[in-house]
Amino acid sequence: MNIALQKAIALLALIAIGILLKPKIKSKEQADGIKAIILSLALPATIFIALLKTEVRVELISLPILALVFNVLLFGLSHLLLPFMGIARGTPEFRSMLMMIPSLAPGLSCFPILAEYQGDQAVAWAALGDLGNKVFVLIVLYLLAMRWYYRFFPSENVSTAA
Repeated sequence: MNIALQKAIALLALIAIGILLKPKIKSKEQADGIKAIILSLALPATIFIALLKTEVRVELISLPILALVFNVLLFGLSHLLLPFMGIARGTPEFRSMLMMIPSLAPGLSCFPILAEYQGDQAVAWAALGDLGNKVFVLIVLYLLAMRWYYRFFPSENVSTAA
């Protein structure tokens, strides 16, 4: 049997098991517990193990840098193209879309699929690329959001003295 077909069957079987087990989760607390285990333990462990198996090379630093450049390009293009899509500049919708479009979130969906189809090397590379994305989202977009917040909701009680 073809290896791609084997992997596709394995992935479909995993999805089917998840669908069959879903009725067994009775409460929101149980679902939240499973989500916490997956997000806090399983995905980080998968990424960590993949990074341990990867040969560290200087060239790999380009992956987070390329992801960061890609985020900046998406941000700039979004700023230019959103008005053509009917979203007026300066509106809350414009600011929300401007922050959401470059905020790539590959981890939840791509890491398990990459692990199954491409192996640990691809997971490690994706994790390194995701590092650049996280820098953009958690630092650059956070600072931008704070700037917008203080522009639209100035506080009169903020002391500027050190």
